[in-house]
Amino acid sequence: MRHPSGAFTLRVQPDSSLEALLTAVRETTGLAVTRLLHGFPPAALRDVRELRNGDSVTAVAEDAPVAVAAPPVVAQSEPHSAPVGVLNGVCLPGGEAVVRRLIASDNSCLFNAVGYVTQHSRSESSYLRELIASHIAAERETYSEAVLGKPSSAYCDWLLKPDSWGGAIELSILSQLCGLQIDAADIQTCRVDRYGESGGFQERVLLLYDGLHYDAVALAASLDAPEDFDRTVLPLLGDEVDAAFAALVKSQHDARQFTNTATFSLRCLVCREGLVGQKEAAAHALKTGHASFGEY
Repeated sequence: MRHPSGAFTLRVQPDSSLEALLTAVRETTGLAVTRLLHGFPPAALRDVRELRNGDSVTAVAEDAPVAVAAPPVVAQSEPHSAPVGVLNGVCLPGGEAVVRRLIASDNSCLFNAVGYVTQHSRSESSYLRELIASHIAAERETYSEAVLGKPSSAYCDWLLKPDSWGGAIELSILSQLCGLQIDAADIQTCRVDRYGESGGFQERVLLLYDGLHYDAVALAASLDAPEDFDRTVLPLLGDEVDAAFAALVKSQHDARQFTNTATFSLRCLVCREGLVGQKEAAAHALKTGHASFGEY
């Protein structure tokens, strides 16, 4: 569930009414939510039975105060590194391996992870931010304030800042612009979100998400093969790759290589107040205008 001050996960029963769902969202966000949007392009949700497990929904509050449109920035000063003793790749029967390729934790990990799997480059963030901003500016009806959480011009200004994180909107747009399905696996839930699944694409790329950070996934010649031989743009159908990718995600999950954004400890880097979870951080951002946080 995305809303003007952040995002959260909500479990609902299939026989719930739409009004009950709206009430739950209002209670969680503290906002006067009047509509729920889902699908792509986003359309009004009219029946809870339209939802499927793992769907993303956007809550629209007609009279909500202006707030940050995405989860608050979390500063990560330490370079991302491979966890000790954690399986970082899974072999296929023929000797190739599905491997995790690490991306720097510099608030541009989503863009640089996509840059790696599409261009074999970890320094594409500025270019991809500009590409997405141009697309949003050209498609103002599709990317309205209700979808973005703020006017498209303000969202583009925010997106072009190097410390702004990307998310589902950016992955959906990058899928369109690259002509590829983007499969992003959530380590905490082992769920795979497939961006561009209805686009008719014949190829895909793979990403890992740990709750705060994105890494790239590649098909390597072997577990210890140099990155020069990585294949990252893969056929849409591949049972062996699917099985190895699922095993890789499960190994990361079992080793708890994820951050639970509902319970992790944060400190506001502006006023130094201690907070717990993304919900408190979003509320703090609404109250104070502070949008820079550090995990501790």
